[in-house]
Amino acid sequence: MVTMPKNYIELHPEVVAFVAREVPMYWGGQRVFAQSNKTFETLGPSTGNLLAKVAQADQADVDLAVAATRSAYETGDWHLKMTPSQHSQCLWRLADLLDEHKEILGQLDALDNGKPLTSARDVDVHWSVEHFRYFAGWPTKIEGSTIPVSTPGMFNYTVREPVGVCGLIMPWNYPLLMACWKMAPALAAGNYIILKPAEQTPLSALYLPKLFEEAGFPPGVLTWFRGSAKARARPWWRTTASTKSDSPAARKWPVKSSKAQRATSNGCHSNSAAKAPTSCLPMPI
Repeated sequence: MVTMPKNYIELHPEVVAFVAREVPMYWGGQRVFAQSNKTFETLGPSTGNLLAKVAQADQADVDLAVAATRSAYETGDWHLKMTPSQHSQCLWRLADLLDEHKEILGQLDALDNGKPLTSARDVDVHWSVEHFRYFAGWPTKIEGSTIPVSTPGMFNYTVREPVGVCGLIMPWNYPLLMACWKMAPALAAGNYIILKPAEQTPLSALYLPKLFEEAGFPPGVLTWFRGSAKARARPWWRTTASTKSDSPAARKWPVKSSKAQRATSNGCHSNSAAKAPTSCLPMPI
């Protein structure tokens, strides 16, 4: 249970209830506990007190999560049955729900990250909402081209299709905002996403499944887990198109994994830290 000093703001009842129970992982539209029953303790940086216990993914859990997301992509409704207009509606509804829950999300990030509530709520959550509203307009604008060619009798055209399953690895400094930066364009393009929040700041991301369900996203579109160091070393990104975080620990990753990514023909994008140049590997065509 969260205990805060007397001079702290009064926590929203839903925040208190959310962190009072063990927070499970999420895939296939189901809340899933670790097979090992292991948990992480998430501590508040401002007090050092226990905030919540979160299910800890091991290699077996990660494999199941990735397989479930891949299966959902191959058979699910998001890109196979739903129209671009329906994608836009889901993204806009999610933006509205983020806005409606801004006090809860802001408090979760403030507790978990240590930043002031006004910054977490009025900046991070606000721009998360605006980001989803912007990309809600994109699904109906993603289209191919008909290209004139010099050869008689030839018809040349391009078709844009989803990459598939995108692995999104979050940093600790902007837990919700940077998750939305990565989720919104991936979803707008019809992809399914695996979200791996930072070990230090998982709580706001762990609240997202509730909002995804209320927004009308089909089961399987969102997967998230919080893994141990051993699980993080598991090359789950080999079955996904990955976007790495801005955290310092991730900066060497593109160099180490470039050969593996090329060998598996999966795309990779790394921000390589917020103020540093971007490192990219070719996306599959």
